[in-house]
Amino acid sequence: MQPNRRLGAPAAGSRRPVAAGRFYPSRKQELRALVAGLLDDIEIPPGERLAPAYLAPHAAYQASGPTAARVYARLRYHSDQVERVILLGPRHSEQVHGAVAANALAWSSPLGRTPVDVTTARMLAMDGHVRLDDAAHYTEHSLEIQLPFIQVAVPHAMILPLLVGPAAAEDIVVTLSALADLPGTVVIVTTDLGTASSAGRTLLAILDMAAERIGVRDACGVHALRGLIGWANHRDLRAELLTRNGDHVACAFVERG
Repeated sequence: MQPNRRLGAPAAGSRRPVAAGRFYPSRKQELRALVAGLLDDIEIPPGERLAPAYLAPHAAYQASGPTAARVYARLRYHSDQVERVILLGPRHSEQVHGAVAANALAWSSPLGRTPVDVTTARMLAMDGHVRLDDAAHYTEHSLEIQLPFIQVAVPHAMILPLLVGPAAAEDIVVTLSALADLPGTVVIVTTDLGTASSAGRTLLAILDMAAERIGVRDACGVHALRGLIGWANHRDLRAELLTRNGDHVACAFVERG
């Protein structure tokens, strides 16, 4: 990707929610109670360290909320270590190519506004890792669904949302390498596995850290997933299954050993 030298000013407004009332409750009190309750149901093993990266689903909370809570309860448990959450996921309505960052100053949910790390996003764009395009994010739910969990688990943290479409896994590895070593950073890739007949096989490929065994129809969010596995292999991390419910999985990428 060529460097983008003409970025213009960051968008002054806040991205408004499009998934509220469909994928999660639109009423503030109901949403907060639901998310807090899901997090409270998770017991974190004593001594478990915060992982550099996680996998979480992006379906409606009724279906995927308890699975996603396995990830976000860990962020809440280690909230003093989390300053920034990098979100990577797919665009469902129309594919984007490569990685597309948000340029808005904040994202909103019924729980309020969360700042976007525009400084880092624009640095990535200047270096050619991503392009900035708020319009690509306007109607997509996969990353927005993560937002209320972040707002309850780590309300002080900022986010850096990245939509990922067809791209070489190596390009995503380079982008994650530029991000993951920033202090207080946690990477979350959101993906739902494919059909019932292939979900088990895809999960085995994730646990085996074998991105080459994951086909384009084996996961929704496959390009970000492949890049995450490539980056984790480079960092000598392994995938640890936290829970699975059908095609929804929660995984932590932890140090080998």
